[in-house]
Amino acid sequence: GFGKVIVEALASGTPVVATHGDGPDAIIRDGETGLLVEHTSTALVEAILSLLNDPARAKAMGVAGQRDVIARFDYDHQLDAIVESFRHTIEVARI
Repeated sequence: GFGKVIVEALASGTPVVATHGDGPDAIIRDGETGLLVEHTSTALVEAILSLLNDPARAKAMGVAGQRDVIARFDYDHQLDAIVESFRHTIEVARI
């Protein structure tokens, strides 16, 4: 899935560590707003510890993540995308 919780965490200024997938890869800017890792417990632990051990980096990622998701996933922008999707669906249905 998309991972709404990732958007919510980033919007609150929290850097996110997640495993690669369609949702996380579309939301997180790896190394800038959070960390994307392979689907292993070791990779998750290492990424989380790297941020816990570097609070300045974690803080910078949180600030960048908040700015990024507010710009890309604000309510008005999302409504516009939904409307456009409906318009496209109607056009395709008419063809």
